[in-house]
Amino acid sequence: MRWLCLLALAAACQPARSPSSNPTRIDEVAWLEGDWGGDEKAIWTEEHWSTARGATMLGTHRSVRDDRTVFFEFLQIEASPTDVVYWAAPRGQSPTPFRLVSVEGQKASFYNMNHDYPQWVIYERAGSVLKVHIEGIENGRPNSHDWKWRRL
Repeated sequence: MRWLCLLALAAACQPARSPSSNPTRIDEVAWLEGDWGGDEKAIWTEEHWSTARGATMLGTHRSVRDDRTVFFEFLQIEASPTDVVYWAAPRGQSPTPFRLVSVEGQKASFYNMNHDYPQWVIYERAGSVLKVHIEGIENGRPNSHDWKWRRL
């Protein structure tokens, strides 16, 4: 009994941890935070990512042509101690998970082999430039698309 009391007292005397002293794997992709956008073929595209907090980042994506929204997507990156998942919900549909399979500096690759298209979503940041690459098999053929955005 004395042992249990000492253990409880020792635990109670531990200093409280601040959120930054107990990082989760969300910190591996926290460099996505911010507002990004640019023009491509008369289409303005932008993506906004929240601060990494509570083991999540929330994002939105919008494409505008001739002052009309032609595409939008709700995004979330969710981390646990063992996994990071990128959730994409294009046009408000049910979200699709992509697992983080590699991080190299400020390059993150997410993958879902069972998704129709894309199977890969890759983000890479170089200073104030964010590149996004999607790829996979679409209708039986290889396909890909690239965006290059600047910090807004």
